[in-house]
Formats: sequence, structure tokens, C-alpha cells
Amino acid sequence: MTRLHDLGLCVGKLPAGRLNAITDVAGLSVGYQDVSDNELLSGITVVGPYPAAVGQRMLPIGKWSLARSDSLTGLGVAEDFGTFSSPIALVPDAVVGRVYDSLIQTGLGRDPGLSTYAGWPPVVVGINDSALNLPATTYVSYRDEHLTNALTALEAGVVRQGNQGIGRGLCAFGLKGGVGTASRLVQRPGTTFRVGAFVALNGGELGDLCVDRFPITVGEDRDPFPDRPRSFAAVVATDVPLIPVQCQELAFRATSGLYRVGIADAHTDEGLTLAFSTIPAEPAGSDGDHQRFKSAGDDLLRRLAVAAADSCEEAVLNGMLAAESIHRNGVHLKALGIEEWPQALEALLKGAP
Repeated sequence: MTRLHDLGLCVGKLPAGRLNAITDVAGLSVGYQDVSDNELLSGITVVGPYPAAVGQRMLPIGKWSLARSDSLTGLGVAEDFGTFSSPIALVPDAVVGRVYDSLIQTGLGRDPGLSTYAGWPPVVVGINDSALNLPATTYVSYRDEHLTNALTALEAGVVRQGNQGIGRGLCAFGLKGGVGTASRLVQRPGTTFRVGAFVALNGGELGDLCVDRFPITVGEDRDPFPDRPRSFAAVVATDVPLIPVQCQELAFRATSGLYRVGIADAHTDEGLTLAFSTIPAEPAGSDGDHQRFKSAGDDLLRRLAVAAADSCEEAVLNGMLAAESIHRNGVHLKALGIEEWPQALEALLKGAP
């Protein structure tokens, strides 16, 4: 699997984490389940925000979204309370409700008597993969075991990218899309903080893909699916203590990296960025209905924003590089090649002031 760093290229000036993945943030994990029933090119992906053994699961969260981004669940409650404690599931639009129900049952099985405030409803993000899959076929093909398998497959190490899970049915920039990840380190005196991003790539126009603000030429002259949906979903995590409104600001600022790389633009139909801290809220008061957060200073928050934007931008590029070409309905959807543009871009970057 080729990544941007393997080509001698990078985004921004901050160093990447050891894995250059969202799992560089301690406690994070990612799990996949491909769905191939009835010849589907689909799947689901789950981001685990904490290890299974963790008892204090209420984490601060915020979001940024386009006005039409309504294929999601659970965030209304999360925004009301400023916290969430469920896995984050990225799934095809057609099965949002079914995965939601499956996660409810999973939560009740894990914590009998679970209350809405303490942990649910779960966060499920729908992504429209109908360019490659019929929604009706996707709906009838989904089974509860698909979610169970993705949760069981949660891993805290190397993150698989490209045509994995929800990434199997995505298109981007007139090429094969997928899922990608990256991370950045924010160094302070005596402390190193981590920011990681995981992005589902399902947008972008042919010829608009940029690397570190430089457009690249990939040799294609037509989009094989010109009427495809354009969307993206990004999950940003950090080990910096944040209050919910700071998470919301981080989500907004992280999205700038998605605009720079071209996955978000004026053609985007739906877009969503979630940002959360792995530092949990602490109970405050004897009633158990209030919570206390730690927060970051403005200077640190600005540096986190740079790290999050760079991570999102590079996650898109890593996902494109990891994606593999497919044939579907008589159409060849090509992957991003590395024949010419890396060398040309390297020369441009060396000559840039």
C-alpha cells in the first residue's frame, strides 16, 4: 500500500505520528466489514473511540456539516449534551436506520439498562455509495452480523485504507475513492499531543485533486460516473482535553484541509466532519446529571487546528493512493496512478519560494 510519505511527499510542516493514522491517538481503533452479498461493492467501517474495557465513556464531541448532511443519527443528543460514548459507524445511506438499530441492541447487551444520557443513541453516518450499488440491494443485503463483525475486528494498530469497508463503493475525483487516514504531532514543552483523522472519500471533481495546494494531473479526460453523488465524512480525534464548543471549532477548522485537497467544493452534496477528544468528561455534583471538562488554551487550539487540517488533507491522499481500480457495470473506474505526477510535483515543491 503506497502512502504519500512513501513518495517523498508530505502535507504541512508538522511531523506525523508513528503509524500516521488516527490510531496514533491512544485508545482509538478502526474495524471493517465488507458487504459482498448480491454482488455489492459495499461495506461498513467503525471507529472505536476508546478501548472496550474503559468504564468512563462520555467524551466531548463537536461537528461541522453542510446543510444537506442529514444522513446521520445520534448527533442531536450528542450536541445537546456535548458528549457521546458510542462507536462511530460509517455506512451506506440505505442502511443507516438498520445499523442504528443494531448498535442500540449492541449497547443494551453491553450495558443493561443503558440510558440515553450515559451512552446512546449511537452515532451512525450515512454515505451515498449509489454510483456503484443499488440502494435497494444494499438495504436487503445488510445483516446484524455485518456490524458485529466490524466491532469484533476493531484494531488499534495499522489502519487498512482504500477499498476497505465503506470505502469499497466510493468514487472520488473521477477515480476510485475509498477511506484514508493520517496523523500529526503537536509538540509543547515537555508534552507531545496527537491529532488523527479518518476520511471517507466520495467527492471531488476530475482534475481538482491537489497535493499541498498544487493541482496534479492524472491523465483522465472524462468522469465515468458524472452524475455520482459528491460527499465526504471525516472523523478527527485528539488526546488534548477539549470542551464541546472547542471540538466544534476543531471540526470546522479541520474541514479546511478537505477544501484544500479538493474533496470538498461547491459541488459537494453532503459533508460532515466530527471532532472529539479522548479525555472524558468528569461527573460534577451528586445528581450525576452534570459534567466537568478540561479545556485547551487558544494557542494550543490553533495548533490543533493546523494539525487536524493537515491530517484530513493527507488522509484523502493516502486513501486515493491505497484505492484499487475496479470494473463495475461495464465501466472501468481507475485508481490514482503514481507514474508521473509525484516527480513533477516534487520538482514544483523544490522550486516553490
